[in-house]
Amino acid sequence: MSKKPSPAEVAAECLEGDVLESLLDFTEFLKVIKVSPRWISGRFMSPHTSVTDSWSPRYKGHNICNLRINFEKKFWTLSPSGLFIHHEEYITDDGLKAFILGNISGLRCKGKVCPGKEGMTIFDKRYGELCCCCPIRLKNPKGMDLEYLKQIILITKIILCDKENAAGVT
Repeated sequence: MSKKPSPAEVAAECLEGDVLESLLDFTEFLKVIKVSPRWISGRFMSPHTSVTDSWSPRYKGHNICNLRINFEKKFWTLSPSGLFIHHEEYITDDGLKAFILGNISGLRCKGKVCPGKEGMTIFDKRYGELCCCCPIRLKNPKGMDLEYLKQIILITKIILCDKENAAGVT
């Protein structure tokens, strides 16, 4: 395995069955939308303390999600960037809205400047303190859950393109 492994390399080493298939499906999706996972941490940085490898797929310099594989407990998690919660107008599908509202994680923000620390309203529902950097985190997503996460990531790319176009950057 390389010094900075790909998600597929780590997954092949520790995941199996449907869990492995769903992660490989997601990594293929990233290839199709031309986003490469950037390895950010893991056992090769701190081999004696880390049980996960983490990647931050980026688009135009912005994180669009976080992907982690826990190789001891043999699971993976996916957290889309929270950019979408600040741009509700891009989320028009009722099924996607229901998915988002049903999966807000309630994770507390660790960042000092996150506006979610004071609470947020998302689709008219008020939440107390939550991390708006990654408000959804799912373990071993598959089926419709994985498809909804892919939709959120595509919407995040659209938001970033629209912001760039509005700023006049090419």
